[in-house]
Amino acid sequence: MAKRYFQVTISGYGAEVKIGRVTEEFAEYWQDKANNEGIGLFDYWNGDADESDIPEEMIPLDDWFSYDDCCSTYSPYVDNGYDVYELNPHPDTEFKDGDFIWKKGKEVPRDSENPFKDTRFEYVDSNPLRIDGSYVTNREAYMSDEKEEYYPDRCVAFKAMEKGDWGHLFIELDISEEFNPLLFQYTVLETDMGEFAENFFYDRKPLIHHAGSPDQKSMDCWFGYIDFEGSCQSHDHYSIYQHDENGNEHPRLKMAFDEWYAENEDALNE
Repeated sequence: MAKRYFQVTISGYGAEVKIGRVTEEFAEYWQDKANNEGIGLFDYWNGDADESDIPEEMIPLDDWFSYDDCCSTYSPYVDNGYDVYELNPHPDTEFKDGDFIWKKGKEVPRDSENPFKDTRFEYVDSNPLRIDGSYVTNREAYMSDEKEEYYPDRCVAFKAMEKGDWGHLFIELDISEEFNPLLFQYTVLETDMGEFAENFFYDRKPLIHHAGSPDQKSMDCWFGYIDFEGSCQSHDHYSIYQHDENGNEHPRLKMAFDEWYAENEDALNE
């Protein structure tokens, strides 16, 4: 059966966020070295600290992004918005595993006027449809400045904010289907550092997010407290929000989608 193809592009701001557990002593040692944003840690990785002067138990991990046992994401902010283009694939390509690939034995054409050298497809219309997408469900990784019952574990958090091209996703529809902006869906990670769109779907089918190349704008670090055994355990979203080898939804994801479709039944039937 003939198909239609669409590309959803993402641009704007986003971040790589890592949150990891540390000891109370580690936090006190490093946050006091420069200021309360943990600049001393960055000084260490930049080679501005003499390791011989640092107690062994206070030596940081080899890199900041190794502090990820509580939370890890590399995602655009949820409110960026999305541009949608319909595509005409090159006849010598096939759509496989969420991407366009050249058929075996076909010579890849070159287009010197295309700065991306991507001749696998062309746009039906160069004017994109701007959409917001539909929120389906979320996970949380909030911190506290003070240790308390719901925030018992000491942690350090890093945020590398970036701006620019956050990549794209391809959607395959039957030839008789129209693209429905309401059916472009995402899940959200909520943190003190922002809300991020992590997993993308179209009509509850998972989409592959092909990475872009945004530019880093800032780097920040905080110490605080977090609930590792509670909400932080949901950092394993690759199992929660992905389908299993048989194509079945995780029970948590299935429940979220079932609720979403029930809530949006009238809009979907318009």
